[in-house]
Amino acid sequence: MGNNRYFHLSNINLNINQLSYFITVAETLSFSKAAKQLFVPQSAVSQKIMQLEERLQMKLFIRTNRMVKLTSAGKHFYEIATKMLAETEEAISVMKAADAGSLGTVNIGFLAGPVINFLPDLLNHFKRRYPQIVINLKHLTLPELIEGIKEEKLDIVFAVPFGFNAVDGINSALIYGSDIGVYMSSENPLASKTSLRIHELETSAFIMRERSEFPQWYDHVIKLCVEEGFHPQITHQVKRLEPLMIFIASGMGITIMPRYLHYYAPNTVRFVPLTLPNAQIEIRLYQNADCHNPAANVFYEEALLMIEKQSAAGILGS
Repeated sequence: MGNNRYFHLSNINLNINQLSYFITVAETLSFSKAAKQLFVPQSAVSQKIMQLEERLQMKLFIRTNRMVKLTSAGKHFYEIATKMLAETEEAISVMKAADAGSLGTVNIGFLAGPVINFLPDLLNHFKRRYPQIVINLKHLTLPELIEGIKEEKLDIVFAVPFGFNAVDGINSALIYGSDIGVYMSSENPLASKTSLRIHELETSAFIMRERSEFPQWYDHVIKLCVEEGFHPQITHQVKRLEPLMIFIASGMGITIMPRYLHYYAPNTVRFVPLTLPNAQIEIRLYQNADCHNPAANVFYEEALLMIEKQSAAGILGS
C-alpha cells in the first residue's frame, strides 16, 4: 500500500463508525487516547483503522512505539472524512426532523369565506412554531377541494360539509357553525325583520352564484324553497361573490347564504337569519385518515389546538 496513492471514494463502502474512529485518532494522534474518547478498547480502534486502510488500499498513519502521525494520504483523507461525517450527520438530522413533522411541505386547500379570520391566525402561529415547514395554500372551489383530498393532492382542507360526507377515510373536526340567512338591501321591506321563514321569500327575485362554483349550495337553496312549495325566481347568476353583493346592494334581489360571508357585503346590505330546522352550516377541517405526511399531521394537531383555544375564548362563531 503506497502512502501517496491517489484514491476515489465513489466505489468504496465506508460507514459512519469507521469515519468516526479515523477522525478521533487523526485528531488525538494517539490510539489510546482515541479509545478513551470512544469508550472502546484500544484493540478495537486498531482493528477499525486496519480495516479502513485495507479498504482504501493505503496507509493512513505512521505508527512507531513513540508516536503516531498522519501520512500524506491520511491528511488528505482527514479533510474528506470530516466533511463526509458532517454531511452524514446533517442528513440524519434532516431526516429525523422530517419524520417528526418539523420539516416538509403541507398542501392546504380552502374556501376563503368560512375561514377568513381563523386561517390567518392559524398560519401565523404555525409558521412561528415550525419555520422550516413549507405551506402551499390553494384557494379552490368546493368540487376541487373534494377531488383534491380524494386524490391526496391536498393534505388539509377547510370547507363546509357538502360532498365530504360521501368521501371515505377522512378525519374531520368542527371549527364553528354559521347562521344561514338572507342577504338583501337595507331598503327591502323584509330588512326590518329579526328573522325570516323561507315562504316569505316566495315573491322575491333571487340572485345566485353560478351552480358550477358551488353546486351543492345551489341545490340546497333550491331544495329549501321547493320544500316550502315554490321554486325561487332566479333573475341573475354570477360567478363571484363581489358582483353578487353589488346586485344585492342595488336592490335587484336577495340571496340565501351563510352569515360568514358578511365580510363581502357593503354597509347597505342587511343579513336576516332564517328560521330553519338546521339553521347553521358547519365549517370543518378535513384530513385523510391515513395521511403519511408527518408535517401535515403536525399541522392538523396544531389546528385542533387552535380551534379549542379560540372556542374557549369565544372568538370562533358565526
